[in-house]
Amino acid sequence: MTEDAKRAVREYSLDSELVRREDLCHQTVITIDPDDAKDFDDAISLRRLGRGRYELGIHIADVSAFVTPDSPLDIEARQRGNSVYFPRFVIPMLPGSAQQRLCSLQEGQPRLTKSAFIEYDNKGTRLSKRLCNTVICSRKRLTYGEATRILEGQTRGR
Repeated sequence: MTEDAKRAVREYSLDSELVRREDLCHQTVITIDPDDAKDFDDAISLRRLGRGRYELGIHIADVSAFVTPDSPLDIEARQRGNSVYFPRFVIPMLPGSAQQRLCSLQEGQPRLTKSAFIEYDNKGTRLSKRLCNTVICSRKRLTYGEATRILEGQTRGR
């Protein structure tokens, strides 16, 4: 891990971010990924607002919160472009420790995210949208298979 990544892990303070971000840790937020996923970089939420309205939240790990522009970590991330997945290993966009400790939306851990919210009525018509910086705490990590079974009503014994 680069010195810049070590510094990001060492200097991370959730408290300083909470005053600048919308705190969604009280909401039900989940990740849905393949069985063998190691990094969880996106999550969703759905809230019933009343009067037949719903709010869909799409939450993306906020890597930019930990990467200083033009720093060695930024340059490394730009060279990598994204995480690359091979059958038996992964080359992460950020050095491993920074990726896992700060950015991966792990179950039960508060994480910084960029969130998009879309409000719908009960007919599926979009009513409004908004973007904001948030803190989430994923309640559950689901695999695609688990999510499919839930959508099909096969939740008995789970």
